[in-house]
Amino acid sequence: MQEQKIYISNRGNLGGKDPDEENKPDYLERALEAGVCVKTDVWVIKDKTVTGTDHPSTGINLNLFDKEKLLIQARNPTALLLLLKEGYHCFWRESDNLIMTNRNFVLSYAGSIFPKSIIMLPEENAIITNGDYMGICSDFISGWVE
Repeated sequence: MQEQKIYISNRGNLGGKDPDEENKPDYLERALEAGVCVKTDVWVIKDKTVTGTDHPSTGINLNLFDKEKLLIQARNPTALLLLLKEGYHCFWRESDNLIMTNRNFVLSYAGSIFPKSIIMLPEENAIITNGDYMGICSDFISGWVE
């Protein structure tokens, strides 16, 4: 029996990058409504939870989302502490190609395909030759969903 794959929209993207909309709450919700999980970037600045890729930009109330459908990249240490305390599926990454989330998932970046991992952004440089992976996180996730 084949294990069910996990499909994750990177920052709410379904069919390609949209830097003006990425990580915004409505955009994330649209991806969730499409039936995939969502990876988003979160900062905590002055006790406010904020999304944004390279810098904090848009306030967000994470309680409005299903915790089980989110994978959150903490963008500052304060965010990581809050996410762990609140029980979100999260991780911290600076430049490593293999990351372990707080729920023991391995994330494979930069073409470092690790067995049973979630392959992050395969469109950037990962060549997938077999089905020995747990899931995919992509800006083009609609093209991966079975």
